[in-house]
Amino acid sequence: MSKADPTGTQGKLDGLKILVTRPAGQSVSLIEAIQAQGGIAHSFPLIEIHPATTCPDTLARLADYDLVIFVSRNAVECAWGWISGRASATAPLEGIDIAAVGQATAAALEQHDCPSIIVPSSRFDSEGLLAMPEFEAVAGKRILIIRGQSGREKLAECLRSRGAQVDYAEVYQRRPTKRVLTFGAKEIDVILVTSREALATLQQIANATGKPWLLDKPLLVLHERIAMRARELGFTLNPVIADQASEAAMLDALDSMNNNA
Repeated sequence: MSKADPTGTQGKLDGLKILVTRPAGQSVSLIEAIQAQGGIAHSFPLIEIHPATTCPDTLARLADYDLVIFVSRNAVECAWGWISGRASATAPLEGIDIAAVGQATAAALEQHDCPSIIVPSSRFDSEGLLAMPEFEAVAGKRILIIRGQSGREKLAECLRSRGAQVDYAEVYQRRPTKRVLTFGAKEIDVILVTSREALATLQQIANATGKPWLLDKPLLVLHERIAMRARELGFTLNPVIADQASEAAMLDALDSMNNNA
């Protein structure tokens, strides 16, 4: 890695080569921010997002629920066509409490002019939501979690244990990329991985395409769960975990990695 210029005349990430593995369409602003700080960003989406082709029954019955939780920006974008097609399309979620797991998800909802959104102030995951006062007394409430297929069960299990009725609307699938990684070892200093599914895909690419050096590259991840999975899959370096899932936190972590190289 290249250390940042101590005079401050160059970007904080000057010379740092980063493989950004977010799904297509979700890495544009991060890549631009990396480049603005002097870094070199390579986009290589490890996971493809495929929207569901039919509307889940639960999503067609939104009025039955007291609270709707969106677990990701993908959940918002893949569900919104059906949500906005309801009879009350001018205010499709009126009268329903809305929650988002993180700030990016909340921002996606705000783009659709959603009313007040419940969102954690610091920890952006299921545990962050569950720790909020709004989720303590949920006995008897009907809650819909909008997510992709085969997501974590932690949120639903805990809400059910607190007496809520919880259903899912699964509005997309995650599939491993079929793209070919053309970058060489010298073109990558850090790999940014934002999910365990993406990490598993990266390991498969390393093993199946003769690129074992991928397992030896420094990783920047967003959660301890992803870091634990990296160790299980045979990545040799202890991953760096960003303080939050925000782009600002990822940039700060990259800056720290660049300076500590």
